[in-house]
Amino acid sequence: MEILTRLADSQTRMLHFVRVGLEAGFAVLIDVKEITNPRDVDAAMPYIEGVPRLEQHGLLLNPTRDGQVYHLRGTGVRWRRGSGGSAPGARGRW
Repeated sequence: MEILTRLADSQTRMLHFVRVGLEAGFAVLIDVKEITNPRDVDAAMPYIEGVPRLEQHGLLLNPTRDGQVYHLRGTGVRWRRGSGGSAPGARGRW
């Protein structure tokens, strides 16, 4: 949920999911800013796991199919504006 909120409120509505050589293995960035410390595995895992789940539920779009750059789909924007409730299949921070 937090990823959707941050992404909907961001300037670019673009999320980068980047492989890094740190403990967590990936960094999640919105507006090119880390949203969690990739060295803190416990803090980073909900975000790392959330990105593919959001894509699977149709809330994120990866137009280049590279698994790295995602955009908030209209579904995600409508969820953020409207319900304020749970996104489809929502659990945790995503």
